[in-house]
Amino acid sequence: MSDKALHAGEKAKCPRAYWDWAPILERNKRGEFPYTPATSLLFGLRESLAMLNEEGLPNVFPAEYSNTLTAVLMPTGFDSDAYIAHAWKMLEVSLGVGLGEVKGKAFRIGHLGSLNELDLLGGLAGVELTLKSFGVNFRLGAGLAAAEEYLLETLSPR
Repeated sequence: MSDKALHAGEKAKCPRAYWDWAPILERNKRGEFPYTPATSLLFGLRESLAMLNEEGLPNVFPAEYSNTLTAVLMPTGFDSDAYIAHAWKMLEVSLGVGLGEVKGKAFRIGHLGSLNELDLLGGLAGVELTLKSFGVNFRLGAGLAAAEEYLLETLSPR
């Protein structure tokens, strides 16, 4: 839980059981579950790890990239969190924040679910437009053109 949630729980005066963090935190300090653990999930985790070991990690993770997420580093001097707010305000482009060490330095483009080439090109165009209007200096259309060239070379007729 966040510090904000913890602080709110400490200051709350209303009677509660479910949202009372104190017993949960106390038991966690002792390495205990404050509730009945989801043992079926733990068994599933054990089996999943066994399957990964049987198949071998190099076979499970053949390359070091994700086909569900693209992380983009902002140029020096630009705050990615401010850019994300700008992109949403300008075109309702929904982007993810950088996490951990890249907070404020990178943004994430998620591409899970149904995503085709036109969705990809539309998303790239939205990112380019909002980056340019945010003041990032680059040739508008460069990324979009590169993506179109790649798609022309690799797409097969349906």
